[in-house]
Amino acid sequence: MDFQADRLMPLRMLVNETMFWETEWRQWESSSPKTGPLELTPVVPVVFHTGLTRWISNRTLSELIRGPEELRQLAPQWPIRFWDLADRTSEELLATSSPWLNVLAVVRATREESDRFRSVFAAAVERLAG
Repeated sequence: MDFQADRLMPLRMLVNETMFWETEWRQWESSSPKTGPLELTPVVPVVFHTGLTRWISNRTLSELIRGPEELRQLAPQWPIRFWDLADRTSEELLATSSPWLNVLAVVRATREESDRFRSVFAAAVERLAG
């Protein structure tokens, strides 16, 4: 079973990051004496999508804004990086030196014919054994 992409993901990402920064802000405000100006930790929003079909839902906050395009253009720009498993082949994933991506090659092959799946599974196990 393949899960549907979360259409609210852009909003969820923005809320999570702003809550993280709010915590830093509160800690800075309560520190005494102040060690300097407030400096927020950089946050790079990344969605790691491991579904077997491409992410076809919202990728920007403006897609969630109701109203005319002129108002939607005023939505905060919060670029999210999407890493989509469906954009990679099992071969590409097996060719990496990353054990995690080698395992994802098996996930990617779950809809392949059984012989092909066994081949990908065996190759991933061989790489992980090392």
